[in-house]
Amino acid sequence: METIVDAIIEIVDKWDMESQLKEEKKEIIQSWKELLNDETRQILLKISSEIIFYSPNDVSSYFKEIFPSELFVEDSFHIKVIGNKERLESISNFEMNKAYYVPLRTEVRIESSNTIFMNFFNSLPILDSLGTVDKVDYILKKKKQFEDKIDEYEAKLEENYDQAIENIMVSYVQDNQGMLDFEYLVVVDDFVGSGESLESYLESLVDYFCLFQDEKLTLIICVIEISEMAIKRLNDWATKRNLDFVIVHKRVSNNILSMLYQGEQLGQVEETLKKFYEDFSIRPNEYCINNIAVSYVNSPNNNVPYIYFKCESWNPIFPRRDKKGPSKNNKKTIRERLKARRK
Repeated sequence: METIVDAIIEIVDKWDMESQLKEEKKEIIQSWKELLNDETRQILLKISSEIIFYSPNDVSSYFKEIFPSELFVEDSFHIKVIGNKERLESISNFEMNKAYYVPLRTEVRIESSNTIFMNFFNSLPILDSLGTVDKVDYILKKKKQFEDKIDEYEAKLEENYDQAIENIMVSYVQDNQGMLDFEYLVVVDDFVGSGESLESYLESLVDYFCLFQDEKLTLIICVIEISEMAIKRLNDWATKRNLDFVIVHKRVSNNILSMLYQGEQLGQVEETLKKFYEDFSIRPNEYCINNIAVSYVNSPNNNVPYIYFKCESWNPIFPRRDKKGPSKNNKKTIRERLKARRK
């Protein structure tokens, strides 16, 4: 008969991490024997056995496996076309050297996005591509200026053809060959849970929607996991915005509770977890969709809360790290130090 020790070993040994980290995880799970009643502990053990831990090697190998090869596979399980369905031809013609690659960065997602992006960069032969950029606004602004200028020249030629104007246009294109070749924007991230962060990120690019709507650019989002909820949310958003883009993913995630339990049993488990969270001051947030994926970089806040939520009364298996960059106080201190250097 399997003991709790056997169960713990089986859970943790699946995760690709250093032995010291594995021992720490085992100790955390072992502590549940003293902290929790048998019913709650069994639920947590069952959920924990499903946790997917993405190590650096996993992340790199998965990116290498799905990108860009899955773009060329008809009816691929690893491709979701969001919005309209008319871009399949453009992605099947994808060329790595006609793309810019960027991390999905926001004010509160700096460290993790950069780390995951380096996994992506190091796993793929993109050195011959147009390049990588830290801030997407910069490269999209250049692309829009280029396309607006070409439209301006072509409008003049259509109104009254002039060889001199055509020569000027050709010369301008030659000087900006990179913008002519720029056909794909590839945004890289790790997990898309609720879809709110990705939607917000895309909304911030509203000034450049015309580039995608006029098919001057194709947008490709490359992630490790995306939830069914996010796919629906993003599809509704893109349809309203008259946009379309492609998501390349390794796995589609779902609510683990509804996958492990059904009917009356599901309701009982949810009630047990609710009481457990209250007893240990674990606070599920608004993004909670009970996923079970974590990476060596961070633990998403849409996972089952006991996995990541840290407080005085609870030590999680994979505590969530703060994704924010330097605090304002630190920035102010740096400014003061720089000012002092100029005196």
